Amino acid sequence: MIEAVGQKFLPQYFRVLSDRLIPGGTAVLQGIICPDAYYDRYCKSSDFIKKYIFPGGHMPSIGAIKSSLPNDLKIGEIKHIGRHYAATLDHWYSKLKKTWKGYPNPFHAWMKNEKNILDLGYSETFHRRWQYYFCLCSALFANDHIDTIQFTLTKEV
Repeated sequence: MIEAVGQKFLPQYFRVLSDRLIPGGTAVLQGIICPDAYYDRYCKSSDFIKKYIFPGGHMPSIGAIKSSLPNDLKIGEIKHIGRHYAATLDHWYSKLKKTWKGYPNPFHAWMKNEKNILDLGYSETFHRRWQYYFCLCSALFANDHIDTIQFTLTKEV
């Protein structure tokens, strides 16, 4: 979850990672990224996710990752899996809907041993906020506005 590191800590994060790798060692990372084309604008703006879901979170771009790397770390293979992540978010949204007191078939939720989210102490606002987040992110991933990548970093010998 490189997006939890924060923009100003990316260089330090990668320096520590480099310090922990032996020469020739490889790290495998996964993270949600922003396209390079609008990364600068993203850095200067606020949005729903930054405000309500992940305060302090930051989606780096591939360019930002590369420019934050120490000289001894090299990016290897990059796999783009954001469209698969859209399906995951759709599944999470479906599961979240089943925990809502207004779910059309409460018996189904009971049979699946799912709890009513309000009975667990969460507010309706919290629940709706997360519904919106899952739907928003699913659309962003499905339309390539954001992406999830898995990539390798190898320390030079």
